[in-house]
Amino acid sequence: MGEELGRNDRVATGFSSLDEAIGGGLPRGFNVLLVGPPISSKEIFSKKFTYTGILQGDACIFTTTNRTAEEQEREFSELNMSIDEAKRDGRIVFIDMFSRTIGLETEELPYIRRASSIMDLSGYNVIVRDLLKEFWMRHKPVRFVFDTLTTLFTYNKPETVSRFLHALFGRLRASRSNGLFLFDKETHPQEVEHLLITLVDGVLEMKKEGGGDYIRYLGRRGVSFTTDWLKYQMD
Repeated sequence: MGEELGRNDRVATGFSSLDEAIGGGLPRGFNVLLVGPPISSKEIFSKKFTYTGILQGDACIFTTTNRTAEEQEREFSELNMSIDEAKRDGRIVFIDMFSRTIGLETEELPYIRRASSIMDLSGYNVIVRDLLKEFWMRHKPVRFVFDTLTTLFTYNKPETVSRFLHALFGRLRASRSNGLFLFDKETHPQEVEHLLITLVDGVLEMKKEGGGDYIRYLGRRGVSFTTDWLKYQMD
């Protein structure tokens, strides 16, 4: 069950039942796709993943493509996850690809970077490169959340996104950062989901059943087995 990696080489997801099932967490440096229905707990899981890193002293880069950074920040508060200290010491940065895409007037804040639009992937890459370099110089492990790839594919051609992600995943692996990329099931042609699965190191799948959310890990590199479905609830 992937025990060849020590627990110090694992990154806790924030959901203890899942971490136990995969040998203590995700291997460091993994890029993972979190896929499930549009109305599910993917966003909550991603914020708990981020918050768990903050509590452990990690740095976090949180990209938003379908809401403003301020809305994402507010949701952390509504979930009783205080990120105020991480904002003050520069350990969490939001990259907002949404606000300028729809022409919103935005306030410049030290913990928010605004991409010029969701189509400006080159400009986005520059922001990510600079943040990863900054955190590397501060000796901070990085958790990287992208919410959501669904919107990215809406505005860009699949081949453009594929090239973009190939380069981004390489950059994250080189820095031993852990990436979590959200994607809504059945919102794009099935070939898009298949493409994403070929690019990532692992897949987390969510489903709704009987009024609850369930999650499982689909084995790929490093963790070569598939877990049972686990009922998801915040620890």
